[in-house]
Amino acid sequence: MNANQMSLPRFDVDSLKFGDRYLSEIYNEIKQLYLIDSRPWVIGYSGGKDSTTALYLLKKFGYNAEALMIDLKMGDWSDRNLNNLKAFCDNNNIKLNLIDLRKEHGSSICYLRSNIQERERIGNCTICGVVIALVSVNAFASTLLNMI
Repeated sequence: MNANQMSLPRFDVDSLKFGDRYLSEIYNEIKQLYLIDSRPWVIGYSGGKDSTTALYLLKKFGYNAEALMIDLKMGDWSDRNLNNLKAFCDNNNIKLNLIDLRKEHGSSICYLRSNIQERERIGNCTICGVVIALVSVNAFASTLLNMI
C-alpha cells in the first residue's frame, strides 16, 4: 500500500475521553464559548505547520479567523517570512495583523535581547516568548476587545 492508498484509523469521537470528559463534550463546549460573540479567532502566526493549518481550517469551516504575526526585525529572514505570511493570508482571504517590534519597542529583537541580558540573567526564549511577545500580544488583544 503506498502513501496515497493509506487509510487512517477511524475513531468514534463520542467514545474518546480526556480525563473524565468525552472529547465530543469538550469540543461542543469550546465551540459554544468561542461563538458567543463576534470576536474573531486570532491565531498567532509564525508560518509554521501548526499555525498555518489552524488558520486554513478555521477559514475553511467558516469561522472569522485572523492571523497575528510579530515582526522581530531580524533582517532578511524577517522580510522573507513576512512576505510568505502575507501571500498565504492574501490567497486565503485572512486578515493579517502585524505587530512591528521596532514600532512597539523601539528596536529589533536582537537589540532588545542584548540590552535585557546586560542587566538580567534571562534566557533568549524567555525574552522572545514572555517579555516581548506577551507584552505585545496583550496590548493587541486589549485593543481588539475595546473595538467590540
